[in-house]
Amino acid sequence: MSNVGEYGITAGAAQQNAASPDGSPEGQSPGSLNNSHREYMAAVRRWYGDQNGELSCGGTSAAYTVTSRESDAGSALESYTGMPFMVARCTASNEASATMNVDGLGAKLMVGNGQPLQSHDLTAGQMFFFCFNPSEDNIEVFNNKGVKASEPNTWTEPQTFSATASFVTRADFNSATVNMSDAVVNLPDGYQVGFAYMQDGSAITGSTVKIFDNTSPEITEGHEFMQLAYTPVKDGNLLKVDVVAHFDSKVTTSRVGGALHENSGTSAFAVAYCAREVAANRVTQMVMSSIITASGAMTFQFRAGMSVAGDLVFNSDDKAAVFNGLLASTMKVTEIVKN
Repeated sequence: MSNVGEYGITAGAAQQNAASPDGSPEGQSPGSLNNSHREYMAAVRRWYGDQNGELSCGGTSAAYTVTSRESDAGSALESYTGMPFMVARCTASNEASATMNVDGLGAKLMVGNGQPLQSHDLTAGQMFFFCFNPSEDNIEVFNNKGVKASEPNTWTEPQTFSATASFVTRADFNSATVNMSDAVVNLPDGYQVGFAYMQDGSAITGSTVKIFDNTSPEITEGHEFMQLAYTPVKDGNLLKVDVVAHFDSKVTTSRVGGALHENSGTSAFAVAYCAREVAANRVTQMVMSSIITASGAMTFQFRAGMSVAGDLVFNSDDKAAVFNGLLASTMKVTEIVKN
């Protein structure tokens, strides 16, 4: 039996003039025409089978084998030069510098873009194109994108890709901390990548005075009412620290000052105070917001005190919780990308 690759490119070629059924010689007997025609059909079908994805690789990931449709029909390829352009399904991801042996003609190095295949250039289940390169005596491989294996994609037309978002969670939400420290992120400036918060509705009394002068409040001034720990996703990002606190003073002629400290730092990095005198049994809300640069694991403390001696009551109007603890104060840290 003859294969398509073995026929000559002219009508007078020797193979075309071989005896039936391989050829149709001059003066062929009428009774042999049908055999020749059926052989041509079979040759075309074998050639088609080599290119339509019917073939699968055998052998190993380092030394593939492929059996052509010609060989299946008992007419194995006579040489690599007669091998058609083929398509096969990869059954195992390749190793570096893998070889291919077609119809037992001998192992040939598989190359892509002129270089031996790198590990996993082909993956299990992938369809790939290949042909014999006679000038280099190797198997030239093309992957299923139509680009030579080992060659980066260089698309000139717009491409559409899809992806599924994967959000990182923690099994232990300690202090209600939610962030992405388990993920590698590379986002533009301004994206929020983490936050932590705490909320406290308990009634707490403090009596340490806070000095009202033109110096930064010290860690020893006022009473610590809230504390929040946070580990940033990336050092250098911005942390926005927000506080909403509720107070009542038992002294009618006092101002209330609040300060934010970080990692028990001596001096505060942000300050707020009530602009008016606080009347007794009148709850006042203090709101503060400040930006600080992220740097390792950080603990923020909110401290507050009055300008004169006396009791400052947190979340209450008379040293006892009100509204069943719903008059709560909060502290929140939000991490924002800063490249």
